[in-house]
Amino acid sequence: LEIYPCGFAPVKPFGTGYPQETYLRSLGVRHFDVVLLITDQQFTEAELILLDELQHWKVPFFLVRNKIDLDIARELQNEQLVFSDRGEELDDGSREKLVDDTLTSIRDDLATLYSVNRVYCISTMKQH
Repeated sequence: LEIYPCGFAPVKPFGTGYPQETYLRSLGVRHFDVVLLITDQQFTEAELILLDELQHWKVPFFLVRNKIDLDIARELQNEQLVFSDRGEELDDGSREKLVDDTLTSIRDDLATLYSVNRVYCISTMKQH
């Protein structure tokens, strides 16, 4: 078993040191072994340009959607309001389905929007 060194290189946003026209070239992304692109919302225009460059150079990458717990909490709160208006409580089965539907929707939307096979959803909070 061989062990290879691994390093993380946080990338500065566009406009911080390099002009946009030469930014990606100066980073040398075509030489990266793999890229982990993490966001807590939609990916920005700069990240989309980076994705195009990675695909062009056939650099493997992973898209990660962070803070998924905030989206789930927001959906649960909205659904609970609907149930409360009817004088009902959100039961465990409905809660579980809503969590699953929210995760699936976010994954599918991002995967379709950015033409990728898989988007990873993570959270630092306790699972729902």
